[in-house]
Amino acid sequence: MIFMTQITELLSTTAKVYDRVLSSRLTGKTEKELKRIILSEYRTHLKVFSLKGDIVAGKNSAKGEGDASEYVIKNGDAIILDLLPMKDGVCSDVTRTFFVGEPTEEQKEVYETVKNALLSTEKILKAGVKACEIYDYMSERLKPYEQTFFHHAGHLIGKRRLLQPQFLPDKTAKLKVGDMVTLEPGIYIKDKFGVRLENDYLITESGCERLLDYPLDIKNFIIRGKTK
Repeated sequence: MIFMTQITELLSTTAKVYDRVLSSRLTGKTEKELKRIILSEYRTHLKVFSLKGDIVAGKNSAKGEGDASEYVIKNGDAIILDLLPMKDGVCSDVTRTFFVGEPTEEQKEVYETVKNALLSTEKILKAGVKACEIYDYMSERLKPYEQTFFHHAGHLIGKRRLLQPQFLPDKTAKLKVGDMVTLEPGIYIKDKFGVRLENDYLITESGCERLLDYPLDIKNFIIRGKTK
């Protein structure tokens, strides 16, 4: 249960950041301009903090990772925001994928596959499960796109942004009660777009507790020409 007050503050703030993004007009802005919006919102609520993560839009989102660039966001783009704020030596790690305008049928299909992989895999999170078992379970649920899944299925988090074990095929360490972990399935369609979703969880005696009550349905992440 350590860090829970700080973690709750960070997660609540990230939810506010996502709300700010959803209320912003992003078409014609660069990824760097989007990053400035994100930093401004964090600064409003956290004052002193540091931020790392991925801010990638359009074809850049197909790479799954990267800092904000001069890429100009356009209608039809997917935007992956993997945000890892740190304050007072504690961090959180949450990802959502946004769409500028109505997503295509392919984008919807990929998004649903990623969302279902996340929701399915969280059901097996508990003390005693191996890191490799989590990866294998998630990868199976990303079919038929599992070959595009190039990173870990999640990891421990707390006083650092990424703690071992990462959930990978060769990692046999087991989760323990009190661990705080992430799950982050992703699908990346080369030269087109990517989708990743990520939540944070506390491992409990009875399984796990999701630490951020924030929507996952795609309808909540469509930016429809807002004016701010």
